[in-house]
Amino acid sequence: MEGPSTRSTRRLIDHLIPTLVTGAFLLFRASFAPRGLDDVGPAALRDAGMSLAFWLLTVLLGMGVGEAVLNRLHVPGLRRLEIRLYSFGLGLGAISLAITALGLTGLMTRIWVSVVLVCAAWIAGPRIVGMLRGARPDLRSIAVRWREAPPLARIAGVLAAVIGLLAVAQALTPPWDYDGLMYHLVGPRMFLEARRIFPYPDNWYVNGPFSVEMLFSIGMSFGDDVLPKLIHLGYGFVLVGATYSAARRWIPEDRAWLAPAILLTVPTLPIFSAFAYIDLGWSSYEFLALLAVVLWWESRSDRLLLLAGLMIGWAMGSKYLGLEGCALLGMLIMIVSLRDGVPAMVRRGLIFGVPALGVALPWYLKNAVWFGNPVFPLYFGGPGWDATRLGLYSAYLDSFGVGRTFLDYLLLPVNIYIRHVSFGAVMNRIDMPSLLFPLIIAYPLTKRIGAMSILLVIALGRFVLWAAGSQQIRFLFPIYPVLALGAAHVINRIRSNAEGGRLIQMGLQSLTVGLLVIPLFYQSLSLLQSSAIGTMVGATSKRAFLEANVAGFRAFESPVVKETQGRTLLLGDGRDYYCSPECTSDPDHFRWAAALGRLETCASVRDWMDSVDSRAIMFNLQDIDFLLQHDPAGVLTSAVQQIQQLRADGCLQKIYEDGSIRVFALAE
Repeated sequence: MEGPSTRSTRRLIDHLIPTLVTGAFLLFRASFAPRGLDDVGPAALRDAGMSLAFWLLTVLLGMGVGEAVLNRLHVPGLRRLEIRLYSFGLGLGAISLAITALGLTGLMTRIWVSVVLVCAAWIAGPRIVGMLRGARPDLRSIAVRWREAPPLARIAGVLAAVIGLLAVAQALTPPWDYDGLMYHLVGPRMFLEARRIFPYPDNWYVNGPFSVEMLFSIGMSFGDDVLPKLIHLGYGFVLVGATYSAARRWIPEDRAWLAPAILLTVPTLPIFSAFAYIDLGWSSYEFLALLAVVLWWESRSDRLLLLAGLMIGWAMGSKYLGLEGCALLGMLIMIVSLRDGVPAMVRRGLIFGVPALGVALPWYLKNAVWFGNPVFPLYFGGPGWDATRLGLYSAYLDSFGVGRTFLDYLLLPVNIYIRHVSFGAVMNRIDMPSLLFPLIIAYPLTKRIGAMSILLVIALGRFVLWAAGSQQIRFLFPIYPVLALGAAHVINRIRSNAEGGRLIQMGLQSLTVGLLVIPLFYQSLSLLQSSAIGTMVGATSKRAFLEANVAGFRAFESPVVKETQGRTLLLGDGRDYYCSPECTSDPDHFRWAAALGRLETCASVRDWMDSVDSRAIMFNLQDIDFLLQHDPAGVLTSAVQQIQQLRADGCLQKIYEDGSIRVFALAE
């Protein structure tokens, strides 16, 4: 038997080894400059390998720290997979909070980010060693389940694995997605350059809740802007895993695979997960919070409310829309607690609300102090955001969808399929929910489960709040796992002993597997069209990839554009990640258009452009075409017409044209 001294030594070693490995990796990573724009060959594979290793390290550190926190919370009744999922969320959330503290105290540098990671390694050490030691039994358990799984489940598993591998390949390309280049990557880079988080009203997005972006700064402090994409992908894996974990609780084991498979039939989900976005982080936290509340409803263990509060806190700390999820879960807890009296209701409300507020508070408090508006600039405006600017942006948000009449609301569940283009801002040609989600209409006809009913009621409430706000389909991501669970439940409840019931059930299961080919097809098409694989393995340069996939990238490499004195205004385009500080973006989408539309003479145009330190205007016809569909006030229409008139008057001259890109400069 081991004595106390031996156990203490072993524990010390378990702390030291991960800590030393983490420190050594960070030193090794810092010794290599990022691959240059024109580099090809082995440098690409080196960078890809280091990004993958950095991702694995970050995930292990997060899960280790999270498991340490979870052990302190003493949450009962969680299964092995659920422990892993909640550990992931808790640990990465805690690391995010630590980096946020660095940003608010002016210490946001590579050295201090490294200190956070090394400290996380020390805390997580024994848990990481334990996870690695338990990997072999875990793999054996997975192998047993694989052998016992029905054939359709195995086919779905293979397709899901291929989808996951393709998503990893897509994540290893240079960032090219719209919002990533507009603020998800811009914000961390700005803060790292300034060594602190600071107010920046011109791009209001970087002032919002930024918990997941703080994790992006881990890689970006080392010049790695691929790691943010992998971190977002990690949250995508968690969302799928949480869906499977929930299905194993409320759907028979041999059919639990249906729920994650249905979730993966959402056409855009795998591609979207490989972007430098945060939506799957927000969605994962909100769904994990919902699961914890439902488990509390079943067990009445208030420790689960504490866990739910932390999860929803990070959801609110990742996106303003997390406030809606918090409100719905808070109402559910209050309603369920009413039967136990007001004191119990207040106590449970505090158990849920205090950790939620504590985790999310830094983002809302700093905005209240800096801008006088905790949800800056929404609803109440703030510095630099007068009523006109706020009104234009609000009109843009409200323009998604097909209308706001009673009939439009009634037909929303139909229109998001047959008119889905009007609801999408990203990949809107294929952006729609799973074709299997409508199966939940049959839920009232099945033998209902209390937990499933609560999940669907919350999802309905979330849908109603979504319908009242900006009707962008991707804002429904938090309820997609619930809809997948509901659809899987309906398929499972079809009476297989009834005439034709077994045939219908098998048909729907086969359809689920068949629909997995759709996201697989779009992933493959995206990889081929973007030349992602060639860039990842070093056959082509990053410059060639970005010229092919980022509108306007080639324009800023053009000598004629570089020769203009002053910055280039990006009309209706918020992406300045690759051109700053030579360009001035338009995250509002209509800010420069509104200003330009008010100018009538060449002199006023010249004075205005001087005031914003610009001499040229660039726009993308494809972006303009999209924005014209979301321009109820006709602001952009007037600006485009004004540019044409100014060109006819000799005030502006076209200096560059390439595909859909146009650049106009002040005439000399």
